[in-house]
Amino acid sequence: MASGLPKQEGYLQILLCSLCLKTLKRPRSHINNKLTKRVAQDATFSCPVCRSVMSPSRPAENVDRWADSFPIKKMVVSLLDNTTEAGREANCDICCKRERTTSAASYCHECDKYLCDTCRDYHDDLRSICQNSVHRLDTGIDSKSVNPNISFVEMSPKHFEERINLFCIDHSTLCCNMCGFLNHTKCDNINTLDDMMDAFNVQIKSEKIGTCLKDLENQLNHMKTMLKQNAECIQKEKAAILHEVRTLRASLNAKLEKIENDLTHCLERMCTKEDLNFELLEKKLKQPYYCY
Repeated sequence: MASGLPKQEGYLQILLCSLCLKTLKRPRSHINNKLTKRVAQDATFSCPVCRSVMSPSRPAENVDRWADSFPIKKMVVSLLDNTTEAGREANCDICCKRERTTSAASYCHECDKYLCDTCRDYHDDLRSICQNSVHRLDTGIDSKSVNPNISFVEMSPKHFEERINLFCIDHSTLCCNMCGFLNHTKCDNINTLDDMMDAFNVQIKSEKIGTCLKDLENQLNHMKTMLKQNAECIQKEKAAILHEVRTLRASLNAKLEKIENDLTHCLERMCTKEDLNFELLEKKLKQPYYCY
């Protein structure tokens, strides 16, 4: 029904520096605070965790800047954020609807509501939501910090009071903060679910962009094919029209030549006939005439 989480002191014990037993302020603070005291003259130092001899990636910089070259542990960042959010004051959402102001003591993941102790008792009595994950606010865990893209809250099968919020890429497994510190401290690729979701969304967008680009490429290739086919059709139509023009021109030339020949023959016959008539007339005129 309602599950409790470890007290904030449990997280603070995890966030203690193994060398000075002070609470970490930044994910690299336990390295940064020790380098200046432990650096050797030959610009080397021993790792505060595994004691291996290390060399800085930027030896020209000041010693207090060397820690910036170390990778940030996302698990530590997550725990630091959770412990910071623990001190935030919240009011009961149910009481606020009744125009009353009551400090909240619990939070329900599924309902996304802050609850005071009284309203939580009523909440737990309702059978329809009695399996919801309700957590005390004094545990230092603010469930509203969970990525809104994740619609469920899965609890760790090994640490029943821990929420799964990390993913180890090296082992391809989900884990909680406690599992991360106990079993995955040597893993190089471990991210929070928020970062994994962001990367997954970027990958989805990249895949969508790639799909759109592929579709555009296919459309362009189709358009190029259509344009090529249209150009070939235009060339064929051009050749057909030119052939038709030449054929029509040859036919017209043949008809004009026939007309020309017919007119020429007709004129020649007319001229020949007139010449004969002229010769006959000339002969008649040459004959003698008698007057009586």
